[in-house]
Amino acid sequence: MNIVTVLPINHPPAAALGATPISGPAPLSVTFDGSASVDPDGDLLQYQWDFGDGIVAASGGPEHSPTMTHTYQTARSYTVTLTVQEVTTPERLSDSTALTITATPAANRPPVLAPIGDQTVNEGQLLSFTVSGSDPDGGALSYSASPLPSGATFTGQTFSW
Repeated sequence: MNIVTVLPINHPPAAALGATPISGPAPLSVTFDGSASVDPDGDLLQYQWDFGDGIVAASGGPEHSPTMTHTYQTARSYTVTLTVQEVTTPERLSDSTALTITATPAANRPPVLAPIGDQTVNEGQLLSFTVSGSDPDGGALSYSASPLPSGATFTGQTFSW
């Protein structure tokens, strides 16, 4: 009598990757989700992340989680790759999938002029006041005014007439 042993076939996993958001101004914080990745045999999976900016999750840490958050500091497009690999089989079959994240330049918001307030002077006297403002993006400001009334000057941040 001959015995025939049929061994089960080990099927490869299927990687699935989602991200929120997929675009926005830098610095852009993105949450990645690979939890829809599956192994048809029910084998335990390891998740390896390549964020496309030189950062690759090393083995043995939180990269084995199906979700990760990563921040992109520079405005450009990044190809993110998720590789899922079986950890409980000798073959350690794997699958990868990728998506593109786009970090755009941060918006340049307009500066805000501080209120000047009412100014009162007697006729024939010099009217002079200083203006100031702020840049919500933290940039340096330069000041100018035009057109000026006849005989008026604007130097630095000071209006005189």
